[in-house]
Amino acid sequence: MSALPRPDLPPGPHRDLVTALHDLHHRAGWPSLRTLARETGVSHTTVSKTLSSPTLPSWGTLELIVEAMGGDTTHFHDLWLTASTPIDGAATPSATRITGRITELAAVRRHLETGTGLLLVTGEAGIGKTTLIRAAVEQAGAFVTLGHCLPMSTEAPLMPVADALRTILDADGSWFADALRECPAFVPRALQRLLPELDAGDPGMDTSQQHLFAAVARLIARLNDRRPLGFVMEDLHWADTTTLDLVEHLVASGANVSLVGSWRTHDPTVSAVHVDWLGRVQRLVGPSDDLPPLSPNETAEQLRLLVGASATPELAARIHGRSCGNPLFTAHLAAGLATSEAMPRFLAEVLDRRLGDLGDVAGRLAAVLGTSDRDLPAGVLGEAARVPPAALLVGLKELTARELVTQDAQDRVALSHPLLAEAARRRLVAGEARAVHAALAAALDAQPTRREHAAEIAAHWRQAGEPGAELGARAEAARLAHLRTAPKEESEHWLRALEIDEESPDLAPAFDRAEAVIGAIDALQLCNRLEDALALARTALKRVGQVDPLTEAEILRRAALMEAIAADDGDACLALTDRAMELLRALPPSECLVHTLDLRANELSRGGAHEEAVATVRQALEIATDLGDHGLYYGSSATLLWQLAHQGDLSAALRQLALARERHPAPAEPHREAYMSMCVSDALLLHRRPAAEVIAATRRAFDVAAEFGLEFHLLTIVRANVAEALLNSGEISRAAQELAAVRSSDAYDEWPLRVVRAFVQIAQDAPDEALATLEHMPDLRRTNNLTICRARATAQLWQGRADLAWPAIRDALELALADPGIGDFGESYVTAARAAADLATQGGPTPGTLSAELLDLRRRAAVDPLAPGPMPVCRDAWAATWNAERARLLTQDTTDLWTVAAAAHDRVNSPHDAAYCRWRAAQCALRDGQGSLAGRLLTRAASDAREHVPLSRAITATGADTR
Repeated sequence: MSALPRPDLPPGPHRDLVTALHDLHHRAGWPSLRTLARETGVSHTTVSKTLSSPTLPSWGTLELIVEAMGGDTTHFHDLWLTASTPIDGAATPSATRITGRITELAAVRRHLETGTGLLLVTGEAGIGKTTLIRAAVEQAGAFVTLGHCLPMSTEAPLMPVADALRTILDADGSWFADALRECPAFVPRALQRLLPELDAGDPGMDTSQQHLFAAVARLIARLNDRRPLGFVMEDLHWADTTTLDLVEHLVASGANVSLVGSWRTHDPTVSAVHVDWLGRVQRLVGPSDDLPPLSPNETAEQLRLLVGASATPELAARIHGRSCGNPLFTAHLAAGLATSEAMPRFLAEVLDRRLGDLGDVAGRLAAVLGTSDRDLPAGVLGEAARVPPAALLVGLKELTARELVTQDAQDRVALSHPLLAEAARRRLVAGEARAVHAALAAALDAQPTRREHAAEIAAHWRQAGEPGAELGARAEAARLAHLRTAPKEESEHWLRALEIDEESPDLAPAFDRAEAVIGAIDALQLCNRLEDALALARTALKRVGQVDPLTEAEILRRAALMEAIAADDGDACLALTDRAMELLRALPPSECLVHTLDLRANELSRGGAHEEAVATVRQALEIATDLGDHGLYYGSSATLLWQLAHQGDLSAALRQLALARERHPAPAEPHREAYMSMCVSDALLLHRRPAAEVIAATRRAFDVAAEFGLEFHLLTIVRANVAEALLNSGEISRAAQELAAVRSSDAYDEWPLRVVRAFVQIAQDAPDEALATLEHMPDLRRTNNLTICRARATAQLWQGRADLAWPAIRDALELALADPGIGDFGESYVTAARAAADLATQGGPTPGTLSAELLDLRRRAAVDPLAPGPMPVCRDAWAATWNAERARLLTQDTTDLWTVAAAAHDRVNSPHDAAYCRWRAAQCALRDGQGSLAGRLLTRAASDAREHVPLSRAITATGADTR
């Protein structure tokens, strides 16, 4: 088969879609219409319309045809969405836009094309019955005529049937006339009742209903013989009884006609006569399942069709939660976005009519159900509505009869739709809502299951304006959330409890404010709100003397921790741990003492006092052992193994890990497991162990966190460590993938993640993005700030902006010189030397001046980061690279200097650093006329530089000089 005709369309998204579809048809070898029809299950007429009609096809049909031709359905779906989305508010002449319903759409279309008898499409109001049928009509390879049943004040018998027949007559008079001529003589005479324009003479005796029904059946059969015909009756629940009788007659007599009808279920206004008819017909054709609501994903797609790019996942989830997948409700809620209406007027009126004339008891029950916004046991509902059991039964029967509530086998009752709950709440007058909330809180609080509903009870007491009752419920809800490891909820409950106590301190004398403060700080830390935890801790310190010594020590320890991890203030941390230790020394050994010693050890190590840090954490381990607490021992082991690794003894560190896991074989609680993974991964990174080892060591933490659905600052650091391990090993794509699932923010605790992300972006040849990632970083202690400045300078160097990189890294080093921790930051000195060498080649200060500044920065450091030593393990590689870069600055570098540095980087598994050094070595070899050596060096450099785009490009450019 050759190419099919293309529709004449103006430039735009629709024409782009048609062009892509015809290109796909060409690439697929121009399959015939019948071949595509066979593979897709649609008629060849439908295939032809899809390819050649100026009407936009439905997505369901287009998807089938694209799949049959081996096309990319995702790409075509994007084209179709663009073509079907209105531009600048203008209506788009397109097919009926339908979301989901692929199976149902195919069933209705097939019935219209080849079926016989009646297919009923049933469902609640707004569920999409009309949209489904109209989409099927547009796709059907048959002529389809529609009749519309209307809720008229007086019956107009058979009006929808007459409309449907007149549509055929007006569309193709010859078809109609030819079919009529083939019918018996009584047919045209009988049909004059419906179509007076037939003018078939005196009907005589052919006016009975029996003759009329037979005439309609005969005519439809003859029409169908000449041309496929589908007959649609919309809204049969509103049909006059004669139309219903005719449809039943056609079904029962087995007439050769394809009938599709729609019927609204769960509608209390449908008469008993209509309900009886539906039952009789369903016994003939079989029961029909109601159209289901749209899924959350389908609702999101519907919103994209309605509002375009503003249909965010958050908006889709919010609207689906209100509409429950009812397409009509979704459409009106989406339309209300433009006017910022909480409830669009149309929906408000519809829902108000549903609730409008309820009796007193039913109205009170609806008010309570709407206020609860969930199902309630019937007994609780009655108590909250303050109605006796007999009256409760009457009220529930009224609500059930009007399809306003659902009830399960456990006698739990709920309003039948969330929007009904909104409507019920909206109807409450001033003061009434508070009373309903108070009654509901009291009823729930009286139940044996009150504890598990503490959060809900607290919320109702708050809405009722009863802070005293709310305070107790908040504390109970926070404790329950803690037991469930739900830190977000726990923190919110404790903070609200503290807010109430602050506003009315005498409201609940028994309220334990210290418990709330400690619980809130811990929960805020677990849900990644460190700044809030720090603020709360600092506030709590003002009242710390009002509690017992152990509680005071607990608050001091948490304040110290927040100063360390949220404010990066080591001095403040140590001062607070000193205060806590002074209190704890006078008390029996405790968990608080172990945690305080751990925290103190970490801060001592960060300040360079490594031996004192190890002694401190060993003391913590002894106390944990004496207490018999394996969880505490596990946490302190993490601190010790980090200290041991930092001092160069990775074997001892890993032995401590094995011992800890021997005592605590099951995964620890999420925070402790994350702390262990952070320390182990840090230790492995310090020793430049392979990425696979780092990933294996962190798996337990991620598994435990996933089990509880948690994401907090320690996990962020662990993720950064995994990505850094992959980055160090040259696996840029995997590092980027690891980072892709992690959100990025300006929060203090995320700075390590952002630095690793920036280095990955640099390797991906996106230095501008890297610099943007590094913007608005928090204020850090001086050595941590060096890491950020090194990343920023590296990006600038690959941009060719040594004039920016040199002063930035130089000034950052200057600020950190007095910090003992600078001994771990030799890599920043290497970056400074590279920046100085690049700057000298760009006409900056003289090489001698720059070299003198570099030497002075190293001489004045509190600890020489490039002097020989066991740790960090990269120290020798950094020192060799520093020597080579400083020699390059003075135009004295040699191939040997660079190859020595490259070999040192090989020993610590740093392929990109080794590739950089071999690239520089090749430049020296070329300068010295050693082209063969340069070629070998570049070949090895290119291999090691895999996935580092700017370095690979530089190596390739140098390689061009060897040819």
